[in-house]
Amino acid sequence: MRHLATIRKIKELRPIPNADRIEVAVIDGWECIVNKSDGFKVEDPIIYIEIDSVLPDKPEFEFMRKYKFRVKTIKLRGQVSQGLVLPISVLENHPNIPDIVEGADVTEWLGITKYDPEAAQDKVWYQKLGKKVEFPWWLKPFKRIKFIREWWLKRNQTVADFPSFIKKTDEERIQNLPELFEDLKKNEIPLTITEKMDGTSATYFLKDGKFGVCSRNKWLLKDDGSPYWAVAHHYNIEDYLRNVTGNPKKGLVVLQGEIIGPNIQKNKYHLSGFLFMPFNLIFNGKRCDYKQMRTALEFATISAVPYVSEFIVPHDWDIQQLVKYAKGVSLMRYGKEPREGIVCRNQEKNISFKVINPDFLLKEEE
Repeated sequence: MRHLATIRKIKELRPIPNADRIEVAVIDGWECIVNKSDGFKVEDPIIYIEIDSVLPDKPEFEFMRKYKFRVKTIKLRGQVSQGLVLPISVLENHPNIPDIVEGADVTEWLGITKYDPEAAQDKVWYQKLGKKVEFPWWLKPFKRIKFIREWWLKRNQTVADFPSFIKKTDEERIQNLPELFEDLKKNEIPLTITEKMDGTSATYFLKDGKFGVCSRNKWLLKDDGSPYWAVAHHYNIEDYLRNVTGNPKKGLVVLQGEIIGPNIQKNKYHLSGFLFMPFNLIFNGKRCDYKQMRTALEFATISAVPYVSEFIVPHDWDIQQLVKYAKGVSLMRYGKEPREGIVCRNQEKNISFKVINPDFLLKEEE
C-alpha cells in the first residue's frame, strides 16, 4: 500500500508575499501552505498527507468536506501548495497507533485512501469480474460436482489478478526522494527525460510463447472489447512481440505504455481513436533504455512516449527547480496546453521517477 500519510519534519518555513495569515512549510521536496495560527516550527514532527489522498468522513477532518475530503494541488496568493500538514495531535484519537517516529506510515491508521481515477475507470470496465458466472441448462444438474464447477468457472473467467512475474507501472514522485535527488546532483548522473502522458497504463507480454494483455491492475484473459484489447489488435502487438523476440518458447518480453484517447482521463489530447505510446520494453528482466526501445519499435507502427531531453541536474538546484523544469507545453496537445509532467530515468543505475507539472494539475483541477 502506498504511504499517503507519514510522519515527517518541517525543514523550512517561508513567508508568502502579501499574506499575513499563511506561510509555506517545506517538507522534504514538498511545499505546503499552512496557517500561521497553527504555530508550526522548523523541525516540528507533523503528519504529511500527499495530494491525491482521500480522507475519511470523520469529525477531525470536517474542514475537508468542502473539498470532498480529497487533498488536491491548490494555489493561494501565487503560491502552489501540494499536500496537507496536520499536527501530531490528530493521532490522539487513535490510541493503538504504533510509535510515532519520523518516516512512520499512518495511512491505514487514519483511514486514508488514494484518489485513483484510473482504477475507478477499470472498475467500471470490469464490473463483470464480480458477476456470477451463468451455467447453461445442460450443466446445471452437475454444477454441485466440484471439479465440473471449477472447470466451468475457469473456462469462463475473463479477468485475473495482475501477473506476479511482471512489475506494475507506478513511478514515485521526486518530492518523496530527497536523498536520490542529492545523489543525482553530487554524482552528476545523466537522465533521459520523456513526457508523462495522462492516460491509462497497459501491459502486453509474451511469456513462454503465450501472449497476454493487462490493464494497470488486472490480467485480461479474453478479448472483452476494452481499450486494452482494441489497442492490441490495432497495433498487432502480439505479432510484434513474436517478431522482435524470434518467437521463443521460453522467456519473457514485456511492452508497457500509456493508452490515450476517447473516454480515458477526459481525453485531454482530443483524440478520435486510441493511441498507444510505450515507455517500457523489457527482455527477460532487463529493461531497454529509451533509444534501444525506440529502435526496437521501428519494426512496428508504434511511437514511444515523447522524448524531451538528456539532462543532468545542476548542483545548485533544489527539488522545486526540477518541478519548474517539468513545466512546459505538451508535445501531444498542439503546443498550447501544459504537459502532465516528465519521467526521468537512468537504466544503468535503475533510477526512475516522475515530476508532475503543478500547472497541469491546477488547470485540469487534478
